Amino acid sequence: MRDRFTLYAKGGDGGSGCYSFRRSRHDRHGRPDGGNGERGGDVILECSPTVWDFSGLQNHTNAIKGCHGASKNRIGTRGEDKVLRIPISTVIHIVKGEI
Repeated sequence: MRDRFTLYAKGGDGGSGCYSFRRSRHDRHGRPDGGNGERGGDVILECSPTVWDFSGLQNHTNAIKGCHGASKNRIGTRGEDKVLRIPISTVIHIVKGEI
């Protein structure tokens, strides 16, 4: 049984934007039409009554990265959240980073 655990968690990186110009026969210089990249996913700690200890967790956890933007002003999709189930009455101490 593991009752102490150090978790290194990182949220997903955001996607890159697209550098694109819409060109046509009538508009030779073009207008910008690149889409923005979307945010990455979050790491969420969820209390669960079915979990008794930390034996099922890994020390390093990363959330999913957001997708890139595309031409025609298409915005990328957001990265999925990573949900970690922990025992009820767990005390969390944040050593470094943000909430």
